[in-house]
Amino acid sequence: MNKKIAKILNDLESSDADVRCEAVKQAWDHKRASEELVPVLFRRLNDSAIKVRSMATVALARLATSQNLAQVINAFVKILRNKSEDSGVRSWAASGLDQIGVSSLPVLIELMKDDDEFVQRKVAHAIGVIGVYQEEALRAIVEAMDSADPDFRGTCFGSLEAFGMKAVPSLLRVVDHGSPRQVAGAARAILRTKLRYNSDRKVRAGAATAHGLMSRMSLAIEEQKRAQVRCKKNAIVQQCILHLIEILQTKDAPATEDALTALADCGPLAIGAIESIIPLVRHADATIRHSAVFALGEIDSGEKVLSALVQAAREERDEEMCCWILNHISPFGKRAASAVPVLTKRLKDRRELVRVTAASVLGDIGSAARGTLPLLRSLLKKCSDEEFQGVYRTAISHIAPRKASGMIGSR
Repeated sequence: MNKKIAKILNDLESSDADVRCEAVKQAWDHKRASEELVPVLFRRLNDSAIKVRSMATVALARLATSQNLAQVINAFVKILRNKSEDSGVRSWAASGLDQIGVSSLPVLIELMKDDDEFVQRKVAHAIGVIGVYQEEALRAIVEAMDSADPDFRGTCFGSLEAFGMKAVPSLLRVVDHGSPRQVAGAARAILRTKLRYNSDRKVRAGAATAHGLMSRMSLAIEEQKRAQVRCKKNAIVQQCILHLIEILQTKDAPATEDALTALADCGPLAIGAIESIIPLVRHADATIRHSAVFALGEIDSGEKVLSALVQAAREERDEEMCCWILNHISPFGKRAASAVPVLTKRLKDRRELVRVTAASVLGDIGSAARGTLPLLRSLLKKCSDEEFQGVYRTAISHIAPRKASGMIGSR
């Protein structure tokens, strides 16, 4: 045993938690000495200091060998299932399992049946990080998609997407026979996988000639658009979109929310869903209204969508949602002249954030909003917030550039 390993072993038994923690960190770089280090690191899993227990899981994941792998996995499972353990340590144990990789998949699949939501969430994430498609893993993740927790469903979706193209045939069976929430998750994973597959190849090919981060980002955005065009006539893509549209007719709110998110991912590919999405901007559930407005903005910029958004802006009572809708009218620019009456009404709203948002949209509309200038000038005079003053000034300058300096100067 060399002096460095001997010192690490000695420090691992120190009475000082900081010394023990540092020793654990040093240990994980010495895999050749795992036979001497691992037994002591196992003891550190029961250390009185949280940081030492956390780092010990990282070290064991790095130093695990075929001889002690089963023991390490079992130790991590025990920690993960221990509800009295610190949540951070439990998270590190889950990360240790995904770092071990494919060897931990059987255990992770079994842990998906655990009744502890914390365990399920961490395990679903770990399966996604490993990203190796196995039918049993996919089934476990799909079954968990029935959860009412949107964050957990999001984690599960990420894992389904991580399985890649190999999982598409199995996901198609879920789309045909699963529950609404399972269908929404599986369809979204297929669509994202198809779009990514069609765009990534071109992006990788062009990245060599793209100079700078912005060039590469622009390339990625353009290729995403081209991928949508290439997928337009893809039968699998269209099949998924049709199933997502069907979900919009159900009363399953979580499934509807996930379906809207999936359709938004499709962009113009989902143009056939517009008629089914428009009624949802007036849904009783604010979360669904939020998702519906976003989906409309991602899919289409036609008059029918504009009309739906203007009507929603007229009726919406929730402050945050009202601003969200108004912000989605903004990209229509001059074409949103029909929204001026509603925006004028919103300039008189008792809530300042709504007034400021309406002013910003009017500025984007431009000269067609000239009739609102007196009201904008009055609001600017009364406003005490510097940031909001800037919004009013910008709106005025965009609506009447020649008059703006005089109106603003009179403040």
